[in-house]
Amino acid sequence: MITYEEAIEVLGNAWGMDFVKACIKRSAPYMRIDDFLSHCIACGGNWGGMFLTGVQELYPEIYDLVPDKLGKNGNDAFVNICHLLTLLNVDWREEK
Repeated sequence: MITYEEAIEVLGNAWGMDFVKACIKRSAPYMRIDDFLSHCIACGGNWGGMFLTGVQELYPEIYDLVPDKLGKNGNDAFVNICHLLTLLNVDWREEK
């Protein structure tokens, strides 16, 4: 589970604190991952791309700030996108 504090640190280092501050200012309401996924478009197995389509639909002002270079490699890019969802209050926890 990614913590909010970890998301701030990782994205602050990767995409800059101005980006993080914009996400915090936007302060999205809590959303279950399955609700978030209902706003995403499948991208042929590209989960990062699929998550970004949900960000684009729900948080267009944040999507516009996402850098063109998402990470040093594909793995970094995906991890950064997951941290972004945490900053946007998407809840990844499994229901019990």
